[in-house]
Amino acid sequence: MIENITDYISTLLNIEENISLILYYFLLTLVIGILAFLANIIGKKLVLRGVKKVIIKTATTKDEVFYNRKVFHLIVHYLPIIVVNLSSPLYGQIIGDYIRKGLILITIIITTLVIFRILDSINEIYMQRDFAKGMPIKGILQVVKIVVIFFAIFIVFISVSNTGSAMALLGSLGGMSAVIMLIFKDSILGFVAGIQLSLNNLLKIGDWIEMPNYQADGEVIDISLTKISVRNWNKTISHIPAYKFIEESFVNWDNMSQSGGRRIKRNLLIDINSIDFLTVEQIEKLKSIDILEEYLNEKTHEIENYNDKKPNTHSISNRKLTNIGTFRVYIEKYLRNHASIKQDETLIVRQLEASGNGMPMQIYCFANDTRWANYEGIQSDIFDHLYAIIDNFELLPYQEPTGVDIAGIRFNQ
Repeated sequence: MIENITDYISTLLNIEENISLILYYFLLTLVIGILAFLANIIGKKLVLRGVKKVIIKTATTKDEVFYNRKVFHLIVHYLPIIVVNLSSPLYGQIIGDYIRKGLILITIIITTLVIFRILDSINEIYMQRDFAKGMPIKGILQVVKIVVIFFAIFIVFISVSNTGSAMALLGSLGGMSAVIMLIFKDSILGFVAGIQLSLNNLLKIGDWIEMPNYQADGEVIDISLTKISVRNWNKTISHIPAYKFIEESFVNWDNMSQSGGRRIKRNLLIDINSIDFLTVEQIEKLKSIDILEEYLNEKTHEIENYNDKKPNTHSISNRKLTNIGTFRVYIEKYLRNHASIKQDETLIVRQLEASGNGMPMQIYCFANDTRWANYEGIQSDIFDHLYAIIDNFELLPYQEPTGVDIAGIRFNQ
């Protein structure tokens, strides 16, 4: 057929057969190229528009994800491939075989990209579900992508080579396994780590984690096959190998968020020199504080009864109320009546061992708002109040001497 056409062209244009053959291939390629281009245009204008109309009419939004990910845009590229494939016999046996092998390569590449976009669409649809953050599948889909790539390479090799070469490739896969394990070490370790993290519910997207070894302190924003991304509170991003979360320790604050309470554990340092017994006048003054009135009445009555039973009612060993003890009770009652403190959680006000920095009065409780700014506001309000009212108990907060204190001493001298 090709010879007849080239002879006709040679006779018609009065040119040599070699030139007429080149002209034939040129014109054939030009015509096939135009047809392939038109097929691509028709696919984009008609097929994609039709698909979009169908997607808009459907009740579900899942198909829109596939459209936005341009899955259908890639599928349209099969149309020009079909046109070229149907026209390949016109080039003859030898050139046609090369064209078909090239088309196989292009088809495999497009198919691989289509599969990748379908997997990305599946992940996007999956992440819209409530439980998706606890069990992300991105790492599993990335493993599937790697498998698809290996299959694609294998199919391409078989398609463009003879049977003997394909068998040789299969025979060499065993020897290549060690190299593959080395190349994809992080991916394999990350995949195993991802399964362990998911099954044990150790980590999910949205968790607040802290990993000091990698300067990570923030929210998990992505869990992939090889790495876990954390947006730190200073707006930087930390990328940590996934398997490191199995090898090393990290703190996950998610349970704190789920419980609805965030711990307050802070010390109020008191000057030991200001600790003393309460006088009768001081007790009467403190009774004006509503939350202390009942306690002071009961306690003074209890102490009086105890002391009356002793032979020497004026002994120095008699029981007396102290300002620091009463202040400790006040703090506890204040927290018990605080609207921003969780009352069903541990609430302790205790004295720690005294040191050169005074007597630490530790407040241990839980705020009922885990949001950072609100939590800090609650904690600050509590200690603002305690520092402001401590003077009513004839107590002094401890503070190391400053330049002003030293200057005051010199001035008095």
